[in-house]
Amino acid sequence: MRTLLILSVLSQFILGCAKKESDDLAKAQNCLNKVSESRPSDADACMQFVAKYSSQQANILKCSIKITSGGLMESKIVKGYNILEDDSQTNKEASFMAVLSLDNPNFTEGLAKAKAASAFCLESGVNGLIYLSNIVLAGTALAKTMEDAGLSDFDPADPDSVNNAIEGLLTACAVATPPANCTENIDSMGAAVEILGESYCAGESADAGVCTQIQDTLKASSGDAAKTGQALLCVLAKKQYNPSTNGCD
Repeated sequence: MRTLLILSVLSQFILGCAKKESDDLAKAQNCLNKVSESRPSDADACMQFVAKYSSQQANILKCSIKITSGGLMESKIVKGYNILEDDSQTNKEASFMAVLSLDNPNFTEGLAKAKAASAFCLESGVNGLIYLSNIVLAGTALAKTMEDAGLSDFDPADPDSVNNAIEGLLTACAVATPPANCTENIDSMGAAVEILGESYCAGESADAGVCTQIQDTLKASSGDAAKTGQALLCVLAKKQYNPSTNGCD
């Protein structure tokens, strides 16, 4: 009888906790639904409802909150889709990544949000979110590197502008000893590529075109995490990565 009583109490406690989490997740979703295109930072307030939970649904919401707060709203997603559909684009991958970058309130804070989103999305185990969050992470790191190199006025929708910016980055960063303002951002790009290669591209529903570039990058860097970001710059520029010089041929 005593055992049954204990089990009954535990059962009620567990059900109560599940109900509390369900209510909080609903509040977070409702909060996120109300964030306007012009005020993405309002999404930060939604984190209070889910911060203490670690379920799959909680991680999905945490990922969404961080990405939204960083400025990835519907207009950017539509712009990114249009770039992928535009046959005049000669470097769709770089343009797509850059246009989805998080720049709210700036690229420095956007990169921190992109890193957090990547971790939450990876924890969710949802392939689509793992893909999106790491494209966003790589794109934000790419855009921040461009800004740090004085190339922040490029237009992601203009093929010539993107190609010129990538070439500028190669001149500034793809060298044997990259300057300090390149290293950290390029490492973030490399981390995103590695997550995509290990998690997203291992799934059956992975996009073959995207994963070909990811695998080409990982192959070029021979799995060296410190060189993967540099290799990505070379791949984006349609060049061959040279591990001995840490540059492109």
